[in-house]
Amino acid sequence: MTDLIFLGTTHFSNREDIFTNKMQKEIDDFVEHMATLCPTKIAVELPMRYQSQLESLYQTFDASALYTKTPMATFEIYHNISEFSSDNEIFQLGVRLAKKLGHAT
Repeated sequence: MTDLIFLGTTHFSNREDIFTNKMQKEIDDFVEHMATLCPTKIAVELPMRYQSQLESLYQTFDASALYTKTPMATFEIYHNISEFSSDNEIFQLGVRLAKKLGHAT
């Protein structure tokens, strides 16, 4: 049997408190807890056409970007150009967890 967990969050982008020590501690604690579940795959909310770009970002990702607002990528989503920065939940949760677990992609 395969277990599947869906995690929904609010969008983190443009939250003024995301880089505070308190919020980063909460995110770290949450990621630590999620890591105990040993997920083998982590999916994020991004159209599949950006898979290779996301994998490239993942390979070169520098964890220090998690602590200050750093531009990461630009994607066209729903006919709008969206700037993705390190305050996005994709990086704050998804990439942080995958890196912690040593996922290749």
